[in-house]
Amino acid sequence: MEKFLHSVILERDYCNGCTYCLDRCPTQAIRVREGKAEIMTERCIDCGMCIKVCPYHAKGAQSDSLEMLKKFKYNIALPAISIYGQFGLEYDINKVMNGLYELGFDFVFDVAYAADLITQIQKKRVEEEGHPKPLISVYCPAVIRLIQMRFPTLIDHISRLESPSEVAARIARKKVEAMAGLSQEDIGVFYLTECPAKITSIRKPIGIERSQINGAISLEAVYTKLLRMYDDVQVVQQISKCSGKGVGWGMVGGQSYAMGSEDYLAVDGIDEVIKVLEQLELGKLNDIDFFEGYACVTGCV
Repeated sequence: MEKFLHSVILERDYCNGCTYCLDRCPTQAIRVREGKAEIMTERCIDCGMCIKVCPYHAKGAQSDSLEMLKKFKYNIALPAISIYGQFGLEYDINKVMNGLYELGFDFVFDVAYAADLITQIQKKRVEEEGHPKPLISVYCPAVIRLIQMRFPTLIDHISRLESPSEVAARIARKKVEAMAGLSQEDIGVFYLTECPAKITSIRKPIGIERSQINGAISLEAVYTKLLRMYDDVQVVQQISKCSGKGVGWGMVGGQSYAMGSEDYLAVDGIDEVIKVLEQLELGKLNDIDFFEGYACVTGCV
């Protein structure tokens, strides 16, 4: 039997059996038995909806810790695109990223730059003939797993591209291998993200056999540390190399804007995404070229 590895977890001691999570789960992955919620791992898509609605904080997302860096000789940090939205305008995001060196990382690579690269390929893919319309973005793994779970007839609509984090990991690994002369086993690649679905996509990748990323560390785990050290951080290199369009991937409609697409649909919130997927399954909305759906309201940012 296939082993499911999920980041969303239940703390039974906190659960009051209130059924809020059961009512809001988009894949009916939760049952309440003997007064406690249970997550059916084979149905969970790690969208995090249960975490948001639980009034007793009985749901959470597990991620790796900075202690995991000790397992490797050389460590790479991949700050998620959403990091750009976590700090106010008074903070220099490049300086923030340089602060990651102080936390034990040896190399930092901007995932938003990888989004810039993927934009060009995705634009060509959308313009190609012969694929079902609309082409569906792979950026939100919760939406992709939702399609696999509830809308399998739409699987052929999914773009066959890797996510920005996987592309960034591949590029960063090659750079470090050439620069430091290390083997794959010596290099640890860590994605810094707040998204439970993306954490799961590292443990159980979508569309690829094995992720290039070794672990996922919550942005929450490093956010306060980065704020405290900000004034003393020395900028040793220009890490942030992306365009505004690359950063825009974390916002609703950002991918379509980056491609210059006019015939697209961008939707946020898992409930609204489901409504659109239902229409697509009925053969409607096939006059649009591209669909980007985000499980979270307002997107990743």
